[in-house]
Amino acid sequence: GDFYVSLQKHDWYYQSNKPEYYFAREHVPEGGNVLEVGCGRGEFRKFLPDNTKYKGLEFNSAALQAARAQGLDVQMRPVEDEAKNCPANFDVVCHFQVLEHVTDPRSFLQACSDLLRPGGTLIVAVPSEDSFLCLAESSWLNMPPHHLTRWSDRALSRALESVGIKLQTVWH
Repeated sequence: GDFYVSLQKHDWYYQSNKPEYYFAREHVPEGGNVLEVGCGRGEFRKFLPDNTKYKGLEFNSAALQAARAQGLDVQMRPVEDEAKNCPANFDVVCHFQVLEHVTDPRSFLQACSDLLRPGGTLIVAVPSEDSFLCLAESSWLNMPPHHLTRWSDRALSRALESVGIKLQTVWH
């Protein structure tokens, strides 16, 4: 927690206008029920229609407080606990630049899958090893303790398949 609190002091860390937000909003149904895991200050909510029901999960207490100050429903709990309490409750579960930070990606993805209603959509954004990142081997932000895993398109597809989700679209 302290590590991320120190990172958030930099303007570039919690971005309010990520390119993936524009892509993701096209996959959120009108009036849908959305869960954002690792929502930070809840910036993605601003990209969604007003009638979207939005809930966030966040571990960084300062970011959580900033999200709540905007009137957002943001809780500090693991996605695995949310899945036990509210299975099949969401039309969309999304996480932007989160999966590479978790210690047990399979459990995390399974919980995200369990939270989806039948026909729901999981939106995953990760730094892709199939992008320019593969050229920056010693980038300190792409190594532990910040990033615990690295994801190629193939690795992400296989991880999703292991929890019963078929990869539909890859966007770089």
